[in-house]
Amino acid sequence: MNSASKTWMPAVLFLALAMPLAALRPLWLDEILQLMDTRQPSAAELMARLPLHDPGSAPLGYLAQQAALRVTGYSDWRARLPAVLFGAAAIFLTALLGKEIGLRHGWRSAALLALFPLTLRYGTEARMYSQALFFSALATWIYLRLARNPGYALAGTYWMAL
Repeated sequence: MNSASKTWMPAVLFLALAMPLAALRPLWLDEILQLMDTRQPSAAELMARLPLHDPGSAPLGYLAQQAALRVTGYSDWRARLPAVLFGAAAIFLTALLGKEIGLRHGWRSAALLALFPLTLRYGTEARMYSQALFFSALATWIYLRLARNPGYALAGTYWMAL
C-alpha cells in the first residue's frame, strides 16, 4: 500500500463506521433543538433566531447543517451528514499532521482517532463537535507549515482556520 492510500485509509475507515451509526442512532435532545433552528427558511432568519434560542452558541455548525439540509433534503441521517464529513476530514488531517511532524507511520495515529469511541459518537451527532475537531486539526497543520515557511498568505489562512 502506498503512502497516499495510507493517508486516506483512516478517513475511509471512519466513514465506513460513522455512516451506518449516524443512520441508526436516535436523535438526542440537543440535536433536535439544533434542527429546530436550522430548519429556518433562510440563513438570516437562523442568525436572528439563534441568540434567542441558543445563546452563546457558534453559528458555523448551524449554517453548515442548514446548507446541507437544503442540498440533500431532510432526514435524521442527512442532518448528521455534515458532522460525519467533518469528522472524516479531521481524521484525514490527523494523518497529514503525523506526516508533517515526521512520523514514519503517521496514518496510525489517524486510525486510532478514527476508532476512538468518542470520535465516533461526536462524529455522528448532528452538532458542531466534529466541526470543531476539524478546525483544530486544520489550524495545527497550518501552524506547523507556517513555522517551517513563514509568510503572510499562510498566516492569513491560519487566522481563518482559528
